[in-house]
Amino acid sequence: FLMNLMMALVGLLKIIIIGIWSLFQEIIFMPFRLLKNFSKTIVSSRIPWIAVILTIFWCLIESMIFTYVMTPLVVDTFSNITGEQLVEAFVRIPLFIFLLFIVLGSYAILSTFVDSVKQKKVSAILGVGAIEIVVLFVEVVFLYREFVDSLVPWFAQYSENFELGVFWTLAISCFVWFGIRSLSWFLFASYGTPTIMNVIQGKGLQLDTAKDQSEQIITNTSSIFLGKLKEDTNWIQQKGEELLESFMLPPLQVVAATINFFTLLVANYHLFEFPFKSIEDITKSKDILNNISKSTEIRSEIRQKA
Repeated sequence: FLMNLMMALVGLLKIIIIGIWSLFQEIIFMPFRLLKNFSKTIVSSRIPWIAVILTIFWCLIESMIFTYVMTPLVVDTFSNITGEQLVEAFVRIPLFIFLLFIVLGSYAILSTFVDSVKQKKVSAILGVGAIEIVVLFVEVVFLYREFVDSLVPWFAQYSENFELGVFWTLAISCFVWFGIRSLSWFLFASYGTPTIMNVIQGKGLQLDTAKDQSEQIITNTSSIFLGKLKEDTNWIQQKGEELLESFMLPPLQVVAATINFFTLLVANYHLFEFPFKSIEDITKSKDILNNISKSTEIRSEIRQKA
């Protein structure tokens, strides 16, 4: 028992040290594992997640720029209407949300216009084209014009008597709008905008369950770590049973040998089978006792009948 106890304590100490070290590794490498699984999900998925993320990120960036540019104009306009001086921090948050919806709507209209051109629907092309012209006018006059006006002092530094004028301001604003929309559309928005519209419209993402791996659970810990933990738990249970057997079997051997001595003198047979190698042998001895008690009852009944 002492030898088994010593070996069990050494093994338990080994399990504790290795378990703490493995848990430390799991905590340290968990972000990297999550990033790896997330990257595999994005790369192997049929959904253009990179395009969706870039589209949303670009809309946020564009909304932030126009919020910074438009805030003085909006504050002056509302101050003239209400007769009170408004705080810029109070205006920027609702203005940012409003401009974010405008930018997202601009990409949605552009996506609908492109789909109409691909399907060669003349009525849809004319209708969506008219809406796109209105969107162009609104964004150029109220957003990109302010952006170009903020660059006028920079233009004036490199020329004398510089006057941009209304026509060239709007012309440059149109070119800026067309350049930004073209670059973002052909780079990522043409793939990210339809996906965002499907989510908003409730059409779903149309996943291919045979090839898509987006359902992979990336929050679980390493399967190797869980497997080793299960093995260590089984080892602890097994060692506990061995310790119990090594502690209980030696005195039980003596008690059983004494009982066998007296049963041999009285009934001329051994009650227990030796040696006890495990606890299961003791349970087998219980079955022997039950069988002996049944046999004695049967014998007593036969004697009474006789």
